[in-house]
Order: sequence, then C-alpha cells, then structure tokens
Amino acid sequence: MDKEQISAVELRKKNPSTIPYYAKDFSRSGFWHYTTLDTARKILDSECIYASNLASMNDLDEICLHESMKEFVHCVCFCNSNTEKIPMWYLYSGISGQGAAIRFTPGEIRKLLLSIKTVTTPEQDVVLYQGKDFDLRYGWIYYREPTSHVRIMYRRQWYTVDDSEQFETDNYFIKAYPWEYEKEFRIVLINKTGNPYERLV
Repeated sequence: MDKEQISAVELRKKNPSTIPYYAKDFSRSGFWHYTTLDTARKILDSECIYASNLASMNDLDEICLHESMKEFVHCVCFCNSNTEKIPMWYLYSGISGQGAAIRFTPGEIRKLLLSIKTVTTPEQDVVLYQGKDFDLRYGWIYYREPTSHVRIMYRRQWYTVDDSEQFETDNYFIKAYPWEYEKEFRIVLINKTGNPYERLV
C-alpha cells in the first residue's frame, strides 16, 4: 500500500483532542483490558483501574524513547477490537493464559475519560488533580516501521512523516510495528509533580 506523505503535526492531530459527544463517533469496536486474575479482582472490587508508568512497560524501545520521562508518564492500555486477541492473554494475563479480559464499550470508555478529574497513588495517600498535577491525553497508538522512523501506520493506514523528531517529541503513543496486532488505545496521565510513582489509580 502506498504511504501518504504528511506533516508530523498533521499526523499527531489525527489522535482525538476532544471527547466526541456520541460514543459511536468514538469507536465502533470494544476496548479490551487484559490483566491477571488478581488485578482484575482489584479493578472490579474498587471500580478503579491502574495506570502503570512507562518504566513498567514491556516495549524496551518505547522506554528508551522516553527515558527521561519513564517514571512520570502513566498509561492504561486497551485492545480496540471487535474480538479478543489470543496473544494478549499470554502477554498480559500470564503464560498460562488464565487471566482476565475486561471489555469496555465505547460509551464506557467515553464516560471513563470524562470522569478522570483526580487520580491517587494505590495507597490513597496522595491525590493528583488534572490540569494542576497531571495532564490527560488519550488516543490510538502509531506503529512505525522498525527500520524507518518516518514510516508510520495509524489505524491501518500507512503514512510518511516529514519530521520524525517533531513527531516523536512528547508523543507517548508510538510503538514499533511488530506490536500492531495489539490495536492499542491508550489513556495517558503525565505526572507534573516531579515526584515519581510506579502506579496511579
């Protein structure tokens, strides 16, 4: 497939900056969150979901890309797909595959995004406020070819960006193309307090 030439600014703008009014305008597919049984129980019992920092991610290239911010950028990751993905069970539920996949509808994800006004540490002893202590971003992952920093796939469409450095700067939605099967949608919390946390809730 031909790769459309596009500026780094325009490609980054393709990720949403405002939450659509209608869920159907947000996505036509569900959002799957894969995790261990223990974490799934905690999510269901507390009705809260955990955001891990980049230092805890399994993509080492992504950690290297954001080395200076890896302890201050937290993510909640979902597989945006009509069906569950077998490899995701083993990656995020454990090698036995005996974990959990919690499915959120587009409407539920929309409500979740609208509800994020504060987050806390798991011990509930520190409260962070959106705008003051953290910034909220969300969107789908850009997958780039491993041998090129300018060739990017976004939602099944290939693009060639004009400025890879501008595209990468403070962009927490970039992974290598081999991860494309994850169909990842991500909620990102950027901690501005200067105090690193392993997880936020």
